[in-house]
Amino acid sequence: EYHLAPLVRAESVGNEGLLDRACETFERNFIMKALEHDRWNVTATARSLGVPLSTLKHRMERLQVRQIARTLRGS
Repeated sequence: EYHLAPLVRAESVGNEGLLDRACETFERNFIMKALEHDRWNVTATARSLGVPLSTLKHRMERLQVRQIARTLRGS
């Protein structure tokens, strides 16, 4: 729905394999859907996902969730 991992050969992806990219895409979309469900309340989202707040924040930073959300909203 947001960002789909293009299905390309692993050789053209570089050091990062296709499966890794697909997993990151899934995780990013999953977190974004959970955040939307909880109205972007990160603490509530961490609680509903059953992960520590610090873990969710780290993953959001690694996956650039906030930047992508801003781009999608046009902010």
